[in-house]
Amino acid sequence: MISFGHAAYLGVGAYAVGVLAHYGIHNGYLQWRLRSAHRPCALAIGAVSIRTSGVYFIMITLAFTQMLYYSHLDREVRRTHGMRPRVKSQFRGSST
Repeated sequence: MISFGHAAYLGVGAYAVGVLAHYGIHNGYLQWRLRSAHRPCALAIGAVSIRTSGVYFIMITLAFTQMLYYSHLDREVRRTHGMRPRVKSQFRGSST
C-alpha cells in the first residue's frame, strides 16, 4: 500500500524538538525523548486510515498530512521554511 502519511509523522517529531530549541531548551536528552511525539498522531491517523484500501487509502493519508501541515503552518515559528536553532543540542559530557 502506498502511504503519504510518513511525512506527517516525521514533521510532528521534528517540530516538537525544533520548538523546544526555538524557546531556548537545548537539553539533548529531553529532545531525544520528544522525537517520539509522533506516536499519538500516528495512532490516531492509523486508526481511521486502516479501514480504507486502494486509492482511498492514498487519499486519506495525503489528506491527513495536509491537514497537519496547514493547521500548524506559521503557528509557532511564523515561517514556512523550517527552523534553524542558534545553539546545538547539549548532551552532558560532550564538548561541542
